[in-house]
Amino acid sequence: MTVFKDVRSLVQSAIDASIALLTDSEPEASGSYNNGRIDVPAVQAPVVTVTRDNVQAELIDSGYYQASDFTGLP
Repeated sequence: MTVFKDVRSLVQSAIDASIALLTDSEPEASGSYNNGRIDVPAVQAPVVTVTRDNVQAELIDSGYYQASDFTGLP
């Protein structure tokens, strides 16, 4: 098992935040973290736990990797 963050969602979150800031809007926050002084709004990207049971769906079927990238594996 491993943890996986799809960088495509991270990039989309960065684009959305940039557009909001450029249009004098406030980026949409989905959570927060405490920096030791205050709670700071933050965008939290989804984290997926990849296991033997869902590796095909999460990594190949989602389009993140091509199945042909994994040739020659036992």
